[in-house]
Amino acid sequence: MSAVNFLPTEQIQNKQVRKISGKLKVLAACFGALCLAIAIGGTALILVKNNQIAALKNEQETLRTQVLAQESTEQTLVLLRDRLQKIKVINEKFRSNAIFLEEKLLIDAFPTTITLKQLDVLDGTSTLSLVAKDSTALREMFDAVKSSPLSKSSIDTIGFNPTAGYQVNFFIQ
Repeated sequence: MSAVNFLPTEQIQNKQVRKISGKLKVLAACFGALCLAIAIGGTALILVKNNQIAALKNEQETLRTQVLAQESTEQTLVLLRDRLQKIKVINEKFRSNAIFLEEKLLIDAFPTTITLKQLDVLDGTSTLSLVAKDSTALREMFDAVKSSPLSKSSIDTIGFNPTAGYQVNFFIQ
């Protein structure tokens, strides 16, 4: 069958023009497909990023509520620590008072030849300096210390002065 062309001769396409026109159609179709693929990929990327942003916002809110809950817990812990420090200070004062009362009982038990030179009570410990006029008074002082209710006492130093007598320093806890 022969090809019949009813177009006027001015509009008949040349073979090269038809070849270029066919290639341009294919190129336009490829470009259209590429644009469509980019549009679909961009839309998918936007949706994925929106889901990630929503998940991050939820996580941020969760963390914010946890931080707020921990702030109140932290405040409670700070208050408890402060109270415990105050209780410790009060207990040390009571311990110092107890040591002082024990020392008072001990000093009251000493004979009159023993004199109190110095008494330092600080933070649950005490230093007691006594002077005994002679060795008999020194022995009576050691007997009184041995039978005293003092819980932890140790002799820090013992010294002798010919004019004053024996000086004994006790460290008491």
